[in-house]
Amino acid sequence: MKEKEKKKSITEIVSSIVENTKCFISQEKIVFAEIEKKGKPIIVPIDGEVFKNYLLYKIFTEEQKINTEVINHIILLIKAKAQYDGETIITANRIGAKKGIFYYDLAKEENKYICITSKGYKIVQESPVIFTRKSILSPQVLPKENENYSLWELKKYFNIINEEDFTLLLVHIISCFIPNTSHHILIFLGNQGSAKTTACRFIKQIVDPSTIDISAMPRGKEDLILQISSSYMTVFDNINRLKEEYNDIFCQLVTGGNFIKRKLYTDSDIVAYSLQCCLILNGINYLTNQPDLLDRSIVIPLKKISSCDRKTEQELSAQFKKELPYILHCIFQTVSQAKKIHKDIQVENLPRMADAVKWYCAIAEALDIDNTDFLKIYHRNREQINQELLSENITAYALIQFMLCKPKWKGAVSELWEKLKNIIEQKGISINQPSWAKSSSALSRQLNKLKVNLEEAGIYFHITNIGNYKQISLESKKGVIQNEVKKHN
Repeated sequence: MKEKEKKKSITEIVSSIVENTKCFISQEKIVFAEIEKKGKPIIVPIDGEVFKNYLLYKIFTEEQKINTEVINHIILLIKAKAQYDGETIITANRIGAKKGIFYYDLAKEENKYICITSKGYKIVQESPVIFTRKSILSPQVLPKENENYSLWELKKYFNIINEEDFTLLLVHIISCFIPNTSHHILIFLGNQGSAKTTACRFIKQIVDPSTIDISAMPRGKEDLILQISSSYMTVFDNINRLKEEYNDIFCQLVTGGNFIKRKLYTDSDIVAYSLQCCLILNGINYLTNQPDLLDRSIVIPLKKISSCDRKTEQELSAQFKKELPYILHCIFQTVSQAKKIHKDIQVENLPRMADAVKWYCAIAEALDIDNTDFLKIYHRNREQINQELLSENITAYALIQFMLCKPKWKGAVSELWEKLKNIIEQKGISINQPSWAKSSSALSRQLNKLKVNLEEAGIYFHITNIGNYKQISLESKKGVIQNEVKKHN
């Protein structure tokens, strides 16, 4: 008679799990483990609910009882294993690249990915890019070819004012499928009834579907970073005004930034986030007057929907859901073509966000849009943003008024400040606004911050230290459009 199989001790169970768990550390110093789900390997953070539930199930099947203390011990041991013996690798969220090939994670349980080369795209079962799937990530539908469908049909889902704005929007949406590059912040502006939120929701579903598609702006910096780190694309809805510290964070997120926070309030350990992502914001009025952020943005105004054109969101969503596979097929084809074109794209006098603009041009050409025509559209959008920025900034407005009839002017910064203050007071505009320089030294800082924007408006300046005062030389090189300043109570 065979002896009854000896039951494993808890020590043996723990040892087996730790030894057989493949783990590694990401660029953010977060420990991940590879586990099986329905026979397919998936990558999960060991501090997350998915991994804890996995351990709970493993231990229960061995011991026939729940032991949460053992689970905590296993997690600590795997962390130690990863830190001392684990490999450090670069991870991606939704979109990544390896050896010049783009990969898009469909986030399906059967592990399907889109592989994009300059020859086309295909669905593959494996990816050399390690994708980390956060808990809010939703699976994407499979692309499907429809030779009668065109990406220009997307226009019906956005209440765009003119064709140029839709062209820029379409190119931007496609550019969000380009990994490891900077992306402009997309800002929708419009009154109530212009379907800003719906527009954002559709783009989110195209690029990066998740269980949380639209979010309110978090109150704290740490919550903001945590929320953005959970998705490739983040949408913030119905913003009135951005906090100044958020402006700086968003600027870093566009080109890629590193952020740190304490892991717990009770210790000195930190968590580092290395983030570069796609952002969409919407509101009724301009959300900021900070030039650094607006220089990294494109702004798309939306018009109010007339009662005769209005459809229910349910109707629109049903139609959009039906077309989404065709939309994705066309986008992947366009990205493939743009990838082929990109290396040969030549843009004279590249503006700020040069990498993003070069990809814009490649995508535009893949859509059969002439590069020269597209760049005119892009620069007109930049000019509109610049005019709005300067008209909202009291200091810039006063300087433009001062230089309207002057080709040149030279004097002390303190003298210029007095003259600008007189202009503001004569116009009956309150100087108790954040954009007004409260002193001559503040004026120097404000003008340096607005230097690029003022030059686009035709005003050039140079500040030099002469003895115990600062001298400024001003020159107006082209006609400046007189902007009406927006008065704030």
